[in-house]
Amino acid sequence: MNNDSFDWNIAIERANGNKDLAQELSGLLIENIKETIPELEHSWQEKNMDSLIQIAHKMHGGAAYTGATKVQSASKNFEKKLKSGEISSPCYETFLQSMKDFSEFYESVS
Repeated sequence: MNNDSFDWNIAIERANGNKDLAQELSGLLIENIKETIPELEHSWQEKNMDSLIQIAHKMHGGAAYTGATKVQSASKNFEKKLKSGEISSPCYETFLQSMKDFSEFYESVS
């Protein structure tokens, strides 16, 4: 259960070898992503920096407990840009796409 959006071995490692916990944490991240994408898109349209930073930070933290390596990396980069005062469309697009890719992959194997 690996692709460029998700690494099952990393998920298991981050769950201290517990496959059931890795599955549960990944499922929780998917639920969070589904709720967060509309909020992210709205905050982006409004250029609401505080909300965008909060969303990126939340996703980075959530992805840190799973094998969603693309989400983790993209959210970290997006948060860093936002905190430096830069509203970066490429970073936003990469972040949004990473969440969609992870969600699509996870749904296809669940």
